[in-house]
Amino acid sequence: MPAGGSEPGRVARTGVILLGGESSRMGSMKALLDFAGEPLVERVARRIAPVVDEIVLVAGPAAGLSAAVRTAIAAIVARLATNARPSIVCHDQRAYQGPVAGLATGLAVAGGELCAALACDLPFVEPRLVAHLLTAAAEGSHDVVVPVQRGLPEPLCAVYRVATMRAIFRAQLADGDLKPTARYGAVRTRLVDEAEWRALDPEGLSFVNLNDREEYRRALERASGATRRDAEGS
Repeated sequence: MPAGGSEPGRVARTGVILLGGESSRMGSMKALLDFAGEPLVERVARRIAPVVDEIVLVAGPAAGLSAAVRTAIAAIVARLATNARPSIVCHDQRAYQGPVAGLATGLAVAGGELCAALACDLPFVEPRLVAHLLTAAAEGSHDVVVPVQRGLPEPLCAVYRVATMRAIFRAQLADGDLKPTARYGAVRTRLVDEAEWRALDPEGLSFVNLNDREEYRRALERASGATRRDAEGS
């Protein structure tokens, strides 16, 4: 049975990861940063792979990407793909439309009933948390299941019902409404409070994202420390 728990050949749960574009504060494309020996987006995909049935990477418009970037993304897709868990890349139609465009694009090609949507720069995303969000959406027939941290929802570490939210995000894009959470109130949304998600991710590491070189450096140090602790404990 595929890792996401669906029947063989049937995609129930899609993992959509938004690659984003050139980060001005980071100085380069975050998705392709080396993180402990692999591209950052590949690390994120590998962490959630056990709880989904397919991986979709959403990149910017192909015409705006260099040949080197397109080649690097294709190589990542090839490494992630297996018979039980296919992997594909799709591209936004227009640049500079933010995460709503990425969500609309990813959900348009998602084969699953539910989609776990993530930013590419969450190196410590907790698979158990993602699995919990997916299960909550399935059991509660919710359109959105989203953790709330410090009073704010985390729309790029959330689960969306594909049939409902692909239309919602497409409509937002057409209206120029580029805030991912703008229409949560119009659908069946379940907010996951801190007490609930901390039971699976006590330190909230799933929401650690990398916006600049200093945050990148600290995350690498955290990963290196965890590796050392694991080695010492084995």
